[in-house]
Amino acid sequence: MGVGPVELTLSRLLILAGLVALVATEGARRELFATRLELPLLLLLAAALVTTVKWGTEPRLRFLVESVALFHLAFAVVRSRPDARLALVAVALVALALPALSGIAQISQDEATGFYRDGCEPVTAPPPIVPEGTLTRATGTFANPNLLAGHLLLLAPLAALAALSGRAALQLRLVAGLAVGLGYLALALTYSRSAIFFALLAIGVAVAVSGVRHRRAIAAVVAALAVGSTFLFAACGSEAGAGYGRTQEWKDTVAIATDHPLWGVGLGRVGDVLRAQDERATTQHAHNLFLNWWAEAGPAALVAWVWLLAALLWRSLRAARRGDPLARGTLAALVGFVGFSLLDHPANADRVATAFWVVAALAAATAASLDRARTTASGP
Repeated sequence: MGVGPVELTLSRLLILAGLVALVATEGARRELFATRLELPLLLLLAAALVTTVKWGTEPRLRFLVESVALFHLAFAVVRSRPDARLALVAVALVALALPALSGIAQISQDEATGFYRDGCEPVTAPPPIVPEGTLTRATGTFANPNLLAGHLLLLAPLAALAALSGRAALQLRLVAGLAVGLGYLALALTYSRSAIFFALLAIGVAVAVSGVRHRRAIAAVVAALAVGSTFLFAACGSEAGAGYGRTQEWKDTVAIATDHPLWGVGLGRVGDVLRAQDERATTQHAHNLFLNWWAEAGPAALVAWVWLLAALLWRSLRAARRGDPLARGTLAALVGFVGFSLLDHPANADRVATAFWVVAALAAATAASLDRARTTASGP
C-alpha cells in the first residue's frame, strides 16, 4: 500500500502498530528509546539517504529505515517490560528450530539442495542434479548454506539461554537443549568452514565470561578446536569458482569503493558492478559486510558499521562480565556473526538482517538496563 513515496507493507504496519501501542501504554519516555547508539545509526541512515538520492535505490533505504525502527521497538519493549527478554528468547528458539530441522531433513533424505562440497571445493548444480562424490550442503529454509549459517550463528546462542534457564521446567529445558543441539548440527551440515570456526570461537567466548566451574579450561579446549579447524581449513583453501575467489572479489570491491569515494555505487548494487567488471563474478554482494557497505554507501557507512558493531560488542562484554546471562548470549551471537561477516555477508538477506537488528536491540537494552541499575544502586 503506497502513501506518497512511502510503501507500507505488513511488517511496517506491525512495527508502527507496536510503536503506537508502546507509547500509548508506557508513555513517550525518553529512556525507552535512548539506545546511546543514535550517532552511528544517524550516520548510517544519512549515508544511505545520500547514496539513494544519487542512485535511486529507494527499496533498500526503506528496508534500512524499517530495520532501525524495529531495533528501537525491540529495545523499548525490553526496557519497559523486562519479561519480554524471555519472550524474545522463545521466539529465537522457534526461529532457530524451523530452518535447522529443515536443513537436517535435507541431508537425511538426500535432497538435492544445489550446493555441495567436493573435498574443499564448493560446487553448485541445479536440482535434481547431485554431482558424484560430493557432500550435500544444508540450506534449510534459505537460498544457500551461508545464509542458513549466518542465521544460526545469530540465534543459537540466544536459544541456548532457554535450555540453561533455571526458571523453565526441566522438560522444556530438555526440549530447548535438543533444539539448540540440532541447530549447531545444521550449522555443521552447511559445511561452511568460516561459520564453524566462528561458532566455536563464540562458544569459547561465552564460556570464558560465564560463571561455570573450570570455565578457563573449557574455553581453552573450545579455542583449541577453533584453531585446529583453522589449520585444517587453511590446508585446503579453494577459490569460489572459475578462478574468481573472494580475495579477488575483495580487491575489486575496494577498487569500486575508491572509484566512488563519496556516496558509493548505491545500496544493493555492488554485485551488479562486480559482475559487469568481471564475467567470472557471480556474486550478489562483496562477501564482507564492511566492504559491501563501503562500496555501496561510501566511507560514512563503513565508519557507522564499525562504530555500531564495536559499541554493541563492548557493551555486551561489559554486561556479560557483570553476570547477565542474556548478555552472554548476545555477546556470543555478535562475536559469531561479526566474525562471519568478515568473510561473507549473510545480512544481505532481509530475514538474516531482521534477526540481527533484534539481537542488536537485545544487546543494547540489556546493557542499558544494567547500567541504569548500577547508577541507581550507587546513587544517594
